[in-house]
Amino acid sequence: MKINLLGTNFTLESDENPEYLESVTQYFSKKIDEIKSTVDTEDPIKLAILAGILVVDELYKYKSSTQEPKNTTELEEAERITLALIDKLDSSLEANSFVPTDPTDGKHQL
Repeated sequence: MKINLLGTNFTLESDENPEYLESVTQYFSKKIDEIKSTVDTEDPIKLAILAGILVVDELYKYKSSTQEPKNTTELEEAERITLALIDKLDSSLEANSFVPTDPTDGKHQL
C-alpha cells in the first residue's frame, strides 16, 4: 500500500487488511492536520513527532479508562473476601474465647 504523509511517500507492507491500514493512515493524517492548526511549524519531523505523541496520549487515556473498572472490580472482590475472612475469624474467636490459665503468667488456653 502506498501512502503520502507530510510530503513523503511510503510503501507499507503488512499482513493487515488494506482497508484497515488505510483507516489507520487517515487517522494519523487527521492528527497531523490537528497539530498543524495549533503550532507554528511546517517541519515534517516535528509535526510527525507531535502527532505521534497525541495518538499515544489518546491510547494511554483509553487504556486507563478501560482498565479502571476491572481494577475496581478486583479491589471490591478482594475487599469482600477479606471482610468475609475477618467475620469468620471473629466468629471463631468468640466461639473459642481465650481463658487465661494463670492471670500472672500471660499464657492463654483455648
